[in-house]
This record gives sequence, structure tokens and C-alpha cells, in this order.
Amino acid sequence: MANTTQKHARQMHGTNPQWLVDKMIRGKVYDSLYWKEHCFALTAELLIEKVIKHVRYVGGMHGGMKRPCEFLCLLIKLLQIQPKKEIIIEFIKQKEFKYLRILSAFYFRLIYDSVEIYTYLEPLLNDYRKIVEIDRNGKFHLTHVDEIIDQFLQERFLFGINLPHLIDRSVLEKNGQLKLRKSKLLELEKIDLDQIIQQFETLEHDETTERSNQDDAPVSHDHNVSTSEHANERDDAMDVSKHTDHNSKSKSKSRRVEAEVDIETEIEAGAETKTEIVEFNIISKLSFFLFPLNC
Repeated sequence: MANTTQKHARQMHGTNPQWLVDKMIRGKVYDSLYWKEHCFALTAELLIEKVIKHVRYVGGMHGGMKRPCEFLCLLIKLLQIQPKKEIIIEFIKQKEFKYLRILSAFYFRLIYDSVEIYTYLEPLLNDYRKIVEIDRNGKFHLTHVDEIIDQFLQERFLFGINLPHLIDRSVLEKNGQLKLRKSKLLELEKIDLDQIIQQFETLEHDETTERSNQDDAPVSHDHNVSTSEHANERDDAMDVSKHTDHNSKSKSKSRRVEAEVDIETEIEAGAETKTEIVEFNIISKLSFFLFPLNC
């Protein structure tokens, strides 16, 4: 059947690998549309393609209907087919696909023992890439790969799944099963701070001396000649501009005077015509009285 664990799969932590996930969650996954459409007859090679195309966030059950996300469906599929450990380790070591790395790391955290988990998952704490996580309410949050890996190593319950017991690292170190973890922060202690400060002061001293030398440097004869030439050119340009401004002002003044003369002539011509009309009216009235018409 499509929902049964394959025959070659071994029991992990004394039980069927799929049973590491709660029965209610498994039932939701088996009834989901994504499981029926995309998770049938998957192999480890085909699962890579599904993760790259479909997984855009990590999480478990979400929303009011408690629907399983693609990440959870493919995790249960991994538990069902149980690929070889070498394949899962290669999935963890690759750096191109971050969601494939997290899915493989979560599967590795559920299946294998504590020594192997610390050995292969702790290097992922140096991966600071951003990923998206969905919570139970269906809201998306921005997180990072190293934060999720730290939850794999610290938490007992994640994405709705009870994680198997993980032995404390200090116990494994005392038993000689693990070496002391070397953090990148320890490399900072090897750096000599006094040497860095001394180098910084020498750089500042060199910069100040260069600036002072540039300020005290004598000005060359060629530089003076070039500056004088530029000044002469600037004066000539100012004279030309002044001359053009004067010509334009004189032209505008002459035009204004001509316009005023034209207006005065028009006014005088209008006055003469007006006086002629008045004289004609007076003469016509006098002629009417002096020479009355014979009825």
C-alpha cells in the first residue's frame, strides 16, 4: 500500500520509522491532497525534485483545519522509504538547496543516534541563510537555518513531532565519544588587539603626512600661467557680456522712445479731427439762423 513502510526499512528507536510521528498527524498527511498527488511511488532521487519545486517554508500542521504543509508530507515520505545514510549525509552537506538541507537534517535528527547527530548537524550552525517558517495559526515568520538547527539540538517538541531523546553533549565529551566543539568565536581570541591598534595608528599617521605634504607643496610656474590664462579668459567673457547687455538696453530704449512718439502723433491727429468736427457743427447752426429756408 502507498502508506506502509517499505520492507527493507529498519526499525529505529525500537519502532516503525513512521510511528515516530503521531497517528493523528499521519492520518492528516495521508488524507491530504498533496500526499495523494505528489508523494505516490517517490524515490530518493525524485524526492529531491519535489523539495526543490514545492517546499517554500518549513513547519507542521497549520491553519484552522490543521492542514499539513509540503515539508511535513515529504518528511513522512522519507521515513517511509528510509534512504541510505550516505544519501542523507550528502543531502545535508550540499549547500545549494537550503530546504533540502533542513528536511534531511530533521530526518537525521529523528532516526540516528546522538553522536552522529552532533557530528553532522553542528556544522550547519554556521549556515546563516534566511528561510520561512509557518506556525500553527498559518502565519509566516522569517528565521534562519542555524536557528532551526539549534532547535533540532535543543528542543524536545518541534513542528508537532516529539523528538527522540538526545544525550547531552557534555556527557558524550566526558565519555570520549565526542571532541570539544570548536566555535568560530575562539578564533577571535587568537588575534592580537594591540597589533591591530598599532596598524590602525600607522595608517592614520601616513594619511595625515600625505595631506600635510600636499598642502605644503609649492605651486608650479605652469600652474600660475594656466590660472592667469583662465582669469583673462573669464574677464574677456565678462566684458563681452557687459557689451551685449549695453547694446540690448540701448535698443530697447530706442524702441520705447519711438513708440511714445507714435502715440503722441496719433493723439495730435485725433485732436485736429475733433476740432474740425466742432467747427463744422457751429457753421451749420449759424447758417440755419442767418439763412432760413423758404417754406
